[in-house]
Order: sequence, then C-alpha cells, then structure tokens
Amino acid sequence: MKQGKPPRQMRRWKENLCIAACVLGFLLILGTFGAADLGQISLCQMIAQSVLGLALFVGGGILGGIID
Repeated sequence: MKQGKPPRQMRRWKENLCIAACVLGFLLILGTFGAADLGQISLCQMIAQSVLGLALFVGGGILGGIID
C-alpha cells in the first residue's frame, strides 16, 4: 500500500472535524464565562471547563491548519 497523501475527501473530513472542535471549544468558553458571570457554577468548575474549552479550541485550530 502506498504511503502518500491522504485522499482529498479524507483530508476535507479531518479539516471539518477540527473546525467543529474549534467552534465547540469557543462556545464552551463563552458559555462557561456566561454561567460564571451569573453565579451558576463554582470557581473550580469554571477553571475546568475553561481549560477544556481552550484545549478544544487550540487543538482543533492547530490540527485543522487554522492556527500556524
């Protein structure tokens, strides 16, 4: 089996998945700070959700080729 570039459809699927992860991470960060502003979540939960959202945002951006 050849070890070349992945097919175009597979590459596009990976990019779309990474963009979706990036968007979900951003929305998680926005939702976390909105809930924290209203006093609905604790500080510990706010930190955990923010770290997870930031990891999704940056990881999706780097793997998807959005962030260089």
